[in-house]
Order: sequence, then structure tokens, then C-alpha cells
Amino acid sequence: METPLQVKEMYEFCKELMKEGHGDKYCYVTTDEEGNDYRPMWFKPTTDPQAIESMMQYSMSGLQGNDPKKIVMFG
Repeated sequence: METPLQVKEMYEFCKELMKEGHGDKYCYVTTDEEGNDYRPMWFKPTTDPQAIESMMQYSMSGLQGNDPKKIVMFG
């Protein structure tokens, strides 16, 4: 199983996108690991462990079993 992207990796990808002139484009994220559906990214990144823990309680995705202090939530 692959590991999720880290913030430093996302930064490098975004830096390249900006260099290529994509800075004004909108962000969409997949709703599953197979890429069958996508949705807009509406919120800025969240680092608050309490907010992330709350999201983990209501999510049916791959959040369970992770340390909320080691997650940055995008969406």
C-alpha cells in the first residue's frame, strides 16, 4: 500500500504547477482511491487535531487508525 502524500511533496507539486502558469485554476479531489469521481476542494487545509479527530468519527474512509496530530486535512 502506498503512503499518502506529505505536505512537502504537495508543496513541490504546487510550486511546479505555479511555474507552469496553473495558479488560477481550481482544485478538485477524488472521492475514492480509484478516481471514479471528483469534487471541488472547498476548504483551506486544516491542521487542528481536534477538528480532524471529529472528522475521523464521521468518515467512512481511510482516516480511521491514523494519528490526528500527523494529518493535514484538505477539502
